[in-house]
Amino acid sequence: MGRIGINEIDVIDLQESYTSLILMALPGYLDKFRLIIHTPGPWGHPSYPGEYVQKEFGVPAGKHIVSTIYALEKLGKAIVVSMKHREIISKVFPEFSEVFRPITNGIYLRR
Repeated sequence: MGRIGINEIDVIDLQESYTSLILMALPGYLDKFRLIIHTPGPWGHPSYPGEYVQKEFGVPAGKHIVSTIYALEKLGKAIVVSMKHREIISKVFPEFSEVFRPITNGIYLRR
């Protein structure tokens, strides 16, 4: 059995924005990634020194790079874990409020 290979993978879910660093390592595969945001607080949206990002990934950056903003700019969309979460995260990142898509575990289905 051979290796699976990234070309055989349809979707790669990035759980939380700290995983967005992989977008820098695999820029040719952005269409395969989905960002799923669970944490609205600042601890869920780390920033990295621009110098580090430039050195490690060759990605031009300013003084620092916020992982969530980087991923949203690259992917243009994100999944959030509820309608309420969409409301909250839209206040944290108002410039991206239109790109957040809420999904749930069915709690809003009519019963």
